[in-house]
Amino acid sequence: MAGTIRRDGASVFAPGHQYGNFPSVTALEDLPGEFHENIDWINDLKIRGGWGESGSLSDINPTMPTRYIGQQVNQSYYDINGTSNSPAAGLYTAQYGNGVTTWEKDILTNIGFDATLIHNKIDLTGNGIEKGRRVTVYSGRTGNEWGSCRSVRQLGGCTEYRDRCVVDVSWVCCQQQA
Repeated sequence: MAGTIRRDGASVFAPGHQYGNFPSVTALEDLPGEFHENIDWINDLKIRGGWGESGSLSDINPTMPTRYIGQQVNQSYYDINGTSNSPAAGLYTAQYGNGVTTWEKDILTNIGFDATLIHNKIDLTGNGIEKGRRVTVYSGRTGNEWGSCRSVRQLGGCTEYRDRCVVDVSWVCCQQQA
């Protein structure tokens, strides 16, 4: 069994949100011979699994936490005197700053097995993978809150077969679903 915690920082986030913690853990169990001693066609059997988070800031605008004021004719010029030909320059909010934008997190979970069968002639490997992404990017106004939060989930799996009975034959089959 092994585990790690990665801590990463980025200046594109507001103070208090610049650092993210990304843990992961993995385990492997090599099932002892007693588990399959009465099954003579199983020579070795292992099960494994893991879970972890990784962080990304690829969709984050570096100016996200900052509020900007701007001037633009169609946004902030006003006809204060009512003459229709002498607008006065005004100000408008060009970007609403948001100081709570934080890291995107990919969450990866996997489980698998490795088996050696029939007097070490066949190797069989199977993997199942689930990848999820939690994204909280604050870029627009929705109701009373600023934000856009989305979650994406992908499922996948792979099976690998290798046969050394007569000739060395192998194949791999993978499937992914979003």
